[in-house]
Amino acid sequence: MKIELFNKLCTNYNKTPNEEIYLLFNEALKDYDELYVEKAINLLMVKEKFFPNLATIMDYIQGLDEIIVSEEEKIKRWNKKGIRPKWLDERIKKEPISKEEHNELKKIIESYKEE
Repeated sequence: MKIELFNKLCTNYNKTPNEEIYLLFNEALKDYDELYVEKAINLLMVKEKFFPNLATIMDYIQGLDEIIVSEEEKIKRWNKKGIRPKWLDERIKKEPISKEEHNELKKIIESYKEE
């Protein structure tokens, strides 16, 4: 859970942001996709009268329909999180690179050798 989203949640319920609660929420929700967490938080802020507990947030996340994300967007988001699935490496190995890409890569490698 991004800190901005947590602050938005607190503001909506007129609560002072609490670091302990944020860390608890963040730890418990780290395995959920950010899009699902954000959509669930936005939905519950409209529907729930009181500040939600972790179980309520997770219920909202699990009740969401599947969010369609393009392959390119998934890969960008994985890179942000430092996730590198093995199948992606295999796919990259199989895809030929263009001559321009090869020349650019060669220049980059040579610049590192010079340093």
